[in-house]
Amino acid sequence: MKRVYDFGPLANANDFNGDGDVNQQDVDDFMLVYNLYLGRTNCNWVHGDVNGDNAVTSADFLTFTNRRLMQAMTNNPVPIHLGTADPYDALTKP
Repeated sequence: MKRVYDFGPLANANDFNGDGDVNQQDVDDFMLVYNLYLGRTNCNWVHGDVNGDNAVTSADFLTFTNRRLMQAMTNNPVPIHLGTADPYDALTKP
């Protein structure tokens, strides 16, 4: 049985780790998981799959970067849906 979590809208798309504070740690946290899961499938937001296509690719890096730029110009919340990938799926399944 799996539980599906949804962060709901983040007030700031730059807040990758969801701690309510936007700082360099958000970039560091994203890059850590992005580099760890790059090229893997069955991934979700916590693995660095920020565009929700179930795979961590260079498109996720571009999406993360673009969201950071767009968020700097607007205050619109960004919905974050984790999907159904279990936190360990990306390491144990192709």
